[in-house]
Amino acid sequence: MKKKKKKKKKKKKKKKKKKKKKKKKKKKKKKKKKKKKKKKNLWKEHSVLGPLSCKSGMSSSGYHSWL
Repeated sequence: MKKKKKKKKKKKKKKKKKKKKKKKKKKKKKKKKKKKKKKKNLWKEHSVLGPLSCKSGMSSSGYHSWL
């Protein structure tokens, strides 16, 4: 039982460090996903606005895929 307790303490320390890194990655991923969804909707709804949205954002590659 004593050995098991020692192992648990070591694992907890490692988990805390990993959690912080994972949280940061999750936040970044969420932001990227939201932007992509909004852009996709714009492209689908206003295909005429293609060149305009290309000027406002960095979606030049998006505009190329439309051509």
